[in-house]
This record gives sequence, structure tokens and C-alpha cells, in this order.
Amino acid sequence: ARAAVAEARNRREAGEGFFQESQRILGREEFDEARRTLETAAARYDSSFDLQDSDQLRQDWATRRSALAAEIRRLEAMKVTREVNDLVVRSQPEFYNGNYQTAEELLVAAQDIWSKITDEDHPDVRHWLSLVRNALTLRTGRTIPFTAPLYPEMSQLLSVATMDFNEGMGHLQNGRRQEALRYFALAREKAQTVKLLFPINYDAGILELRIDQIEDPQLFNSLFQQRLTRAVGGTKEADVQAFAELQYLAEINPNYRGMDEIVVQAEVDMGLRPPPPNEAAIARSRDLTRSAQTMIAGGERVNLEIAREQLHEALRENPDNEAAQSELDRVERLMGLAAQSEQEAKIEPEYQRAVRELLAGNTLIAYSIVQRVLSREEYQNSSRFRDLLQRIQSIL
Repeated sequence: ARAAVAEARNRREAGEGFFQESQRILGREEFDEARRTLETAAARYDSSFDLQDSDQLRQDWATRRSALAAEIRRLEAMKVTREVNDLVVRSQPEFYNGNYQTAEELLVAAQDIWSKITDEDHPDVRHWLSLVRNALTLRTGRTIPFTAPLYPEMSQLLSVATMDFNEGMGHLQNGRRQEALRYFALAREKAQTVKLLFPINYDAGILELRIDQIEDPQLFNSLFQQRLTRAVGGTKEADVQAFAELQYLAEINPNYRGMDEIVVQAEVDMGLRPPPPNEAAIARSRDLTRSAQTMIAGGERVNLEIAREQLHEALRENPDNEAAQSELDRVERLMGLAAQSEQEAKIEPEYQRAVRELLAGNTLIAYSIVQRVLSREEYQNSSRFRDLLQRIQSIL
């Protein structure tokens, strides 16, 4: 029996060593390793109870284990929130600069990190990832990818079409218009062949439009507004070919009145960028932020959840709203604390009763009340009850 007691003590001490190591690892924010080490500590403690059981030791260990596990989850959630917000912010300039692949990589990384703490989508990640992937989809087909089965043939066809166009320009400059038109027709035919397989290929589209402009400049200019109107109307319906046509027209005539604004609005209509915040959007974002701040001041969890949604909406209305981003970081931290506060409120009557019994000298009754509360999983990390338990144990 003495040997068994000694071995049980050795195992508990080993378990305690792993427990303290888990705390140190947590300080380095190595959360997975901290969990594994905590599980190792639990295995050592459980094996000690197989040799020497004790309800008091079991309860004390369960309380400490639960508290550390909860702290690991809380600190990990805080770090994940910071990292995700940082990745979302970093992805935005990449998106606006047309670096869609880089933006997608940043957002996918944010999505993977967020999935460590919840199965729910992060609203900002979902929003920006939708924009980025829509942009990548629209970019597909503008060039001929190396992986395309007909890449060699189509690339060669485009190259020959460009040569025909340049040959035609040479004849035109030397006054041989008919010969120039013949080469332009050859170039157009090849460009149209490419567009049969890649309808929004940029090089083929620009080449065809330049031929139209050179062959009959007066007709081209008279029809330019009609083509532009059709293209803009198509982008309102998210038509990919209409958007490609608009880009060709902007390339051919960049100085056309209001062209920059037309292209920006088309990008908004195609989902390539969020609408630029106008005065109404900025005002609404500001109002939402103020409303959220009022709710945050109350501290109730239901209000914090509403405030969080309002702040996400405020940032969608105006991504440059720094106050909203700051408040969002704050509310994420407070929500973890609010959950603990609600639990404490539910067991406040039990706490007061245990204190009264202890003050009345009924130490065992107080001990029984505290043990009963801490035996329930949702209350095992209540700091007030753990402190009260230690006080009672010191008396016992």
C-alpha cells in the first residue's frame, strides 16, 4: 500500500510538472502544444487516481484543468482575431492594385486561421473573398493560360495576327490602302478565331477594335458612344463580355469624357470592388459605429453580438472607418469576458449561500455547495468558486 501511495504521488508530481509546462508553453502562444501538454498532465493525474483515489484531489484537478483549457481557448481566440483582421486589412490594397492572386492567398490564410476556433464564416473574410474570386473569374480568359490544350496554336495565331496588323499599318503609311485593308482582314480573321475559344481574350479584342478604328475612323467615332452604352448596360447585368468590351473601349479611347468614372462604376457593378463610400455610406458607417459603442457600454452579451454585426456592416459601408475596426477588436475581446460574466450571474445565489454557511461555521455544508457547482462542466473555471474552495480546504 505504501508503495502504491508513493507511486501515485510520483505520478501526480509528474502530472503537475506537465501542467506547469503547459502554462509556460501557453505564455509563448503555442496553443496546440499547450493542449497536448495539458492532456499529458491529465493522463498522469488519472493514472495516479487509479492507484490512490481522492474525491477532493479529483475535484481540485478537474477545476484547474478546466480553467487552463478555457484560458488556452480564450487567448487563442484573441490571437486568431488579431491575425485574421490583419490579413483582411493586408488583402485590400492587393485587391485594389489588381493583385488578386495575392489577395486570395491572404484571405484563404485568414479563413484557415479562423476555422481553428469556429465553424462559422468570418463575415469580412467571406465578403472580400467573394470579391477577389469574382475578379479572378473575370480575369480568366483575358489571356491564354499555359495549361490550355491549344496554347501553342492560339499563341501562334495571335502572333501572326499582330504581324499582319503591323504589315497592314506599313502599307497604309506608304499610301497602299487596299493592300493594308487586305492585311487588316487577315489579322481580323485570326483574332476572331482566337475569340471563338477565348471570347474575352484581351489581345484579340484590342486588335479587332484597333482595326475598326483604323479602317473607318469616322464611323468608329460615331458608333463609339453606342458601343460604350451597350457595354455599360451589360456590366449592370454582370455580363463578362460586356465588361471586356468596355475595357477595350477604355484602352482605345482613355480620354473619352468620364471614362475613368465609367470603368470604376463598371468594376463595382461586376463585383470587382465594393462601392466607393459616398457621403451617405460614410454617415451610415459613422452612425452604426456610434450605435455599437452604446451597446458595448452596456456589456450584455446579446448587445455585444448586435454591436459586432453593426460594426461589420459599418466596415462594409466604409472600409476606411478606423473607429469601427478598433471597436470591433474591442468587442471580440469583451464577448469572451461577457460569457464568463453571465455564468457567474447564474450561480451567484449558490455562491452567497456557500459564504453564509462558511461564516456560520458550517464548513462541510459550504464545501458541499462549492463542490456541487464546480462539478458542472460549464462552471468549472469559475474563479470565485475556485478561490472559495481553496479557502474552505485550508480550514478543513
